[in-house]
Amino acid sequence: MNKKLLYAIIILTLVISLFGIRGRFMVEQSNKNIELAFDYNSLSDMREEYNNQTLTLDNLKEYGVNSIAISPLNIKDLIREGKVVKLEKSDISKRTILSDIDEAFWQNFPEREKSAFLIFQNQDNYYKNLKAYQKELNLEFKVINGKNIVFFPYWKEDYKKLDVGFETGLIEKIKDKEFNVVYRFENNDINNLNYKLLEELSEGSSVVFNGKEILGYPDNIDQTTELMQQKNITFGFIEAIIAVQDGEDKLAANLDYDIVRVHSITQDEMNIYSQSKIVNRYMRAIRERNIRFLYLRPIIKENKDFAAVKKLNKEYLQDLNNELVSAGYKIDRAVPFQKFSNNSIFLIFSALGILVGGVLLLIEIFKIKEDLLRYILIVLGIIGIFLTYFMLDLSTFRAGLALGSSIVFPSLAIITQLLKRNSKKSIVNYLKAALITVVGAGFVVTALADISYLTKINQFRGVKLAFIMPLLIISFYYFMEYIVRKKDTTLKQRIYEILEINLKVKHLLILAVVALAGIYYILRTGNFPILDIPAIEDKFRVLLEELLYVRPRFKEFLIGHPAFIIALYYFKNIKNNYSVFFLSLLAVIGQLNIINSFAHIHTPLLISLLRTVHGLWIGLLLGLAAVLVIKYLVNLLPNQRVN
Repeated sequence: MNKKLLYAIIILTLVISLFGIRGRFMVEQSNKNIELAFDYNSLSDMREEYNNQTLTLDNLKEYGVNSIAISPLNIKDLIREGKVVKLEKSDISKRTILSDIDEAFWQNFPEREKSAFLIFQNQDNYYKNLKAYQKELNLEFKVINGKNIVFFPYWKEDYKKLDVGFETGLIEKIKDKEFNVVYRFENNDINNLNYKLLEELSEGSSVVFNGKEILGYPDNIDQTTELMQQKNITFGFIEAIIAVQDGEDKLAANLDYDIVRVHSITQDEMNIYSQSKIVNRYMRAIRERNIRFLYLRPIIKENKDFAAVKKLNKEYLQDLNNELVSAGYKIDRAVPFQKFSNNSIFLIFSALGILVGGVLLLIEIFKIKEDLLRYILIVLGIIGIFLTYFMLDLSTFRAGLALGSSIVFPSLAIITQLLKRNSKKSIVNYLKAALITVVGAGFVVTALADISYLTKINQFRGVKLAFIMPLLIISFYYFMEYIVRKKDTTLKQRIYEILEINLKVKHLLILAVVALAGIYYILRTGNFPILDIPAIEDKFRVLLEELLYVRPRFKEFLIGHPAFIIALYYFKNIKNNYSVFFLSLLAVIGQLNIINSFAHIHTPLLISLLRTVHGLWIGLLLGLAAVLVIKYLVNLLPNQRVN
């Protein structure tokens, strides 16, 4: 069984497995609705800043907003708006002096040091909704002298935060203006009222939960699920890069991923960002992460008057609207992506392709020439595939395939196209390496072709391992090919010789630099990198997006791909020293980032492909430029010439 046949099998299995991603591609292309939901509470902040002036619903309608997000009022809101009067014992004592004690209605309540009561003019919804807390807080409800009283035997200031319901008049006003209403709930110690309000929502409403937890977390998420399913309520799932809400993954899974993903910008960020940066960030979320729900807030500037700020808000909202329409999107209620999941047969073919790739990698590393041994490896691999398929759950099997492909194909690309000692080197090797890696990316895409990954509830969890393992594999290959086999000695002998080497200070410094670079590399990888992006890099990213529509990854076109080109050009000169080893480690970073782009299943396929193409051609140009610079600098040295 020769290598050409093995490569042919890989191509065949890839072609078959790629039929499994048709559903994903169709789902991405069919969902073009974008919901622009404006936070109503933030208008109150604006009113306080600008002497009771704020954007009106008519303004927002004119600027292109199609939804308004509202939160329940709490007791503090009722007191501030004069809809209820709160009295404590000290207030009662003052009033007793000025009134007839016998007629004082508060005499109907037991006198306690820390008691208080709320006085309502009528038994409105807020009064009735407080009965949801009656049992837990031992509340008493009485009507005395035409006053509707809610008695709190033990009052806490925290009770001012108790929700009392949505403002029905506001909801009617919002609907009259033909806005969609988005309801917000916060998880509380007592959720009786929240569940009552959730149950009363109209069919097909939208909910975005507020705070750090999903309603019902941790023990009553099933109750939240049941109510939302009964009313066909759409769950607005806030992106993890914005805020992680405890319980959101469980609720999304309970709802069978019938969700819309939400992107928002905090008020503090809105106040300092330019309009273009706000619009670019929202557009990037839609274009690169399949976001379909944008949660909007106003721009508030302390150093500008209301007229100027109103103009800024009008411009950013209308610019966002125009950008969306120009890009082919429709301003309408966000709808969940249709459910899809590729058939298991496509996963099996993907597994076979990855297996053959792994066998090719073993052949290159260990120089396996016996056909019988190659057949044995493939047969054992096939047995392993079916055992793991039937023994593991499907989600784990998918993740294993994605991880295997992410390790095998970038390693195979670097070893076969760069590090092989006896092959000629040219730009063709660079393109072949990219093609091998893209084949691996195809298997990753097939392995993760499921609605749970498109909605980012499930994610490729092996990112850091996938970035580390190829580095180790290439290091091992280099050790075997250029150290062990070069001196015609055994692996055991070479390891012993290496352990006996006397290290100098310069060696320790080099190792320290490499270690620090490795640590930085790992901390900057993954779905949630530990290190933040430097400001200058962030500005460069925005510039690249403006020029190229989709920015390529820095680690591809600035590090990996140029290193590959330099290593190709100078291979004859450096193959017998450690330079080719370090360049190959850098080169594999470029290949790993190619496959990592496709592992982000929430990113549209065409965007990942375009990002890869941009990275390849820019990396090629930078690599060639680096070769010329190196050649020029080396030729300046005495008695040095580089051909």
